[in-house]
Amino acid sequence: MPDADRWFLKALGNGLELHSVPLMNDQLQQPMIVSSAVALVFVLGCAAWVLPVEAGSFFGSWLLPTLAFAGLGLSLWLVLEWRWLRGLSIVFSSTLVLAWIRADGSLTATSHFAGASFGLLAMVGLGRFVNTVPRLRFATLSFLSSGLVVLILGLASTAQYRWASTESIVYRLLPEVRLGLFGLEANGEVNLNAVVALALLVSPLGVAVLSLKSNKAIDSICLRPLGFVVFLVGTYIVIVSRSRTAGIAIWLTLAVLLVRGMSSWKWRAMIGSAVAATPILVLISIGLITQEEFVAQANSLWAGLHDRIHVMNSAMEHFKGSPWFGIGLNQFRHVYLPAAELGEYDVAHAHNLYLQTAMDLGVFGLAAYGGLIAFVLTRANRVIRHASSTLGAVAALGGALSLIVISLFGLGDAVALGAKVGLFQWMSSGLVLSAWRIHAQPAKVP
Repeated sequence: MPDADRWFLKALGNGLELHSVPLMNDQLQQPMIVSSAVALVFVLGCAAWVLPVEAGSFFGSWLLPTLAFAGLGLSLWLVLEWRWLRGLSIVFSSTLVLAWIRADGSLTATSHFAGASFGLLAMVGLGRFVNTVPRLRFATLSFLSSGLVVLILGLASTAQYRWASTESIVYRLLPEVRLGLFGLEANGEVNLNAVVALALLVSPLGVAVLSLKSNKAIDSICLRPLGFVVFLVGTYIVIVSRSRTAGIAIWLTLAVLLVRGMSSWKWRAMIGSAVAATPILVLISIGLITQEEFVAQANSLWAGLHDRIHVMNSAMEHFKGSPWFGIGLNQFRHVYLPAAELGEYDVAHAHNLYLQTAMDLGVFGLAAYGGLIAFVLTRANRVIRHASSTLGAVAALGGALSLIVISLFGLGDAVALGAKVGLFQWMSSGLVLSAWRIHAQPAKVP
């Protein structure tokens, strides 16, 4: 056989052998066209989602739902190799589409549909493309930076905060802002509960990065200081809001962290002191107020509890009427009838995250949503236990704490599916998936 023929057959054999090896390189798995499409759909979609009226008047009402469907399609494409995540995403996406079809066709329902679609795309996109430690560091910086900006904007546009902080120096320094975006209060202000929920979502990662053990200049100059500022701003918002639901959620999260999450005795001592001191401080504060103030606060607590129980009971009745596929996305505000003594007012959600999701999507959608949270939390636990990089463990811990505290907060309040604040919940889940892929699954993604 001629030498040229031998060379050709050898080269052909090497080529066949090369292509028989599974392609684990992300640049080979996900061509540049896919990553570009994800970025384009996410950026354009979020722009149309934040400004749906302007986008609809310029391009037409078809733009936002079209981009939302594109986001769902890309999300399902990106999770093809993740068996459990693929199944959960398919069920969640299917019930989400059905809930949007069953809705009243309003722009509000479409906005929530788009928010959930782009949230899912953000989660799986971060998990797929943030596949190196430098990218994870950049993603963490971006998450904290954007969270801080939105926190400050939300705080500046919240009238309830200004009413509660008339004498504070922050009130005098922070200018008043009226965002006037679609979906906000009628006067263009931001609901204080939404700002509190955002603080609960971004502050845990800010706290987590403070424990980062790294000598890199970017961590010392940018990441840890930024985390500290986010933590301070988030803490200030929770204190000013006087949200009892947020306080209980934080206390329970600290208790979970004390039992399961911390190995350092210093951190366990600090968290244990906070958990033990909280009920003592509450009792002391009760003893320091007058009887009239105590009665007024007790009446306020009872009235709020009574109203929420009435809302949840109504939501449960509507859920029982359509348990399998729900009543349609964001339809509770249209079917809820307030008690006669409460008068007419808009109730946007059921004040319970899981009941609201069950009403929106039905039991299959609720199961898929809960499965996505469980999937992320189990991966975070693996990273925290076995990660070789401190940054991966920090990202996983911060993302997991965000999910835990917002889930506990959702027992008494709700960040409705597709709400703008909820995008940070999806992004924190994406950071966990990224850390898991980098550190816990170095060879194969199941």
